[in-house]
Amino acid sequence: MTKEEWMKPIDALCSIYPQLPKQQIHRDLHYGNLLFEGATLTGVLDFDLGKQDARLFDIAYILVGQLLGQKDLTSVENEWLIFVSQFLNGYESITVLERDEKEALLLMMQCIELLFVAFWQQQKNQKATEETIEIFKFLQNTKK
Repeated sequence: MTKEEWMKPIDALCSIYPQLPKQQIHRDLHYGNLLFEGATLTGVLDFDLGKQDARLFDIAYILVGQLLGQKDLTSVENEWLIFVSQFLNGYESITVLERDEKEALLLMMQCIELLFVAFWQQQKNQKATEETIEIFKFLQNTKK
């Protein structure tokens, strides 16, 4: 990755970040930390990483997490975009996202992937680094 590829989403998110609503967030929201009874969400586990921050983080984290383990991201793009739309519709049936949050969502997902690129590089896990870069580049090319 070039420095420009790395810095572009970071700089863009930093410019809008101060306007994003803050609340207590989970910071590791994935299906393994969710409890369901049938199709109904009944609980959330594992708040050890929780902190006060942009509420958009948890939304972006769970959405981008749906791309993990996909062998061919382009083949699942339409299905993933439908999932994103349905997830956001469900979320907004309870809490409406602000305009700034909607504009920042893709940037937040890209920056989350950059965090994981750095993490996997530090762990010297080249395969995970490459897979994460692939997701990052997929997000760069995704339609808003």
